[in-house]
Amino acid sequence: MIWQSPWAWLGLATVALPVIVHLFGRGHARIHRFPTLRFIDASRLLPTRRTRLNDLVLLALRASILVIAVAALAEPLLLTSRRSSAANAPLARVVILDTSASPTLGARAAIDSVLRANPLARDATASAVISTHDPSAALAGAVAWLETQPMRGEIAVVSRFQVGTLDSTDIVTIPARIGVRLVRVPSSATGTMEIHARSGGEQMIARVVSSADRTDVEWATSAGTRAGDAMPVVLAGAAERGRADAARAAATTIPVALPLDSVSPITLVEPGYEERASLLAGSIVPRRAWMMDIVARLAGDSMLVDAARRATVAAPPDSAGTIVVVRTGAGRPVILAGESTVRAREQLTLFSLADAGSLTSAALFAAVAQVTSLAPPSRELEPSSISDQQLASWRRDPAAETRPRRTSPNGTADGDSDGRWLWIAVLTFLALETWMRRERRASAARNEIARERAA
Repeated sequence: MIWQSPWAWLGLATVALPVIVHLFGRGHARIHRFPTLRFIDASRLLPTRRTRLNDLVLLALRASILVIAVAALAEPLLLTSRRSSAANAPLARVVILDTSASPTLGARAAIDSVLRANPLARDATASAVISTHDPSAALAGAVAWLETQPMRGEIAVVSRFQVGTLDSTDIVTIPARIGVRLVRVPSSATGTMEIHARSGGEQMIARVVSSADRTDVEWATSAGTRAGDAMPVVLAGAAERGRADAARAAATTIPVALPLDSVSPITLVEPGYEERASLLAGSIVPRRAWMMDIVARLAGDSMLVDAARRATVAAPPDSAGTIVVVRTGAGRPVILAGESTVRAREQLTLFSLADAGSLTSAALFAAVAQVTSLAPPSRELEPSSISDQQLASWRRDPAAETRPRRTSPNGTADGDSDGRWLWIAVLTFLALETWMRRERRASAARNEIARERAA
């Protein structure tokens, strides 16, 4: 037996009401007939107080009615084997597909073949599928969706499980009641990938050959740059243009994987740019998804965050149409981001409040190059995978439901409760209480008539 609304037991305090009524209720005076009152001395009226309960049977019946009504409001439910089975039959599952490109993962056909052999989404009562190159980042959203489902929950991750795809800290963030299923995508033991990167004025090509027990890398360099690898537009004042070029040149010495995104327009505005004030005035908070994605990745760039923490900046301008990307250690804005029209084109505009030749400026140039790289993340170069023993230690079944679902999968209440039997008992006891009360009044009237006749 479980109580689906245990808070209703607070209503037991109402049991005191019939006790109070029986203590303070008015009684019925008995009439005594005397042939004369002249021999009875006059007496002073004194207040009286009832100290004993009368009619205990009727009091017990009224108290029982309240207790049973409170129990019915608490929605009792007897957990039979049929009900327990029905509670644990439905399952909500989130399927996370690791679509990251790795040298040994192969085509999307590998994932499709796994899903054909194990139809994870179709086997669940309710399901959601998330395709992502970062399964660990998708766990929070999967948990949030499962928490809204009135049934058991499970997260299934389909991946090659390279080292770094998931770790124990990711599994700990999943509530214990949610199951974890890890499905490995088969892959070949060897793979080859070419990595193109740029550093300074040179282009580097790394040919990576991985096998079951080793990884070989062959490096080659060539002069010149590839198409589409140009840095973002930089708007600087005449007095600071030399310092901005120096910071930009320093940033190019940090290798960045190619190709870079040359389609999404980004403009960097230095503090001394002559039309900076008008750009700030006409800027609005970024609305486009790709802009906010770049802003979020810039805010997470460790080199830029560290440089900004120690930066010296001027007082921030009026920038209602921008958002802060990074701040100093004292909390003052260093980089602002807005959506502006530059050269008749909507662009993500980054306003720097640090000196154009400072370390922060160079870190900003380098961070922009890194976040606009279209190359696979460096973790995709990892040839090793998480062991089967480690994956087995992370797997777990969904926790069994201790009570039936309060809502059906289509969102309608199922109404399971055994309280209706208690309500029937309440109505029966009310009828009995009414009969007893009327019977007592009729009995008192009959006794009074009999005494009158006897007199």
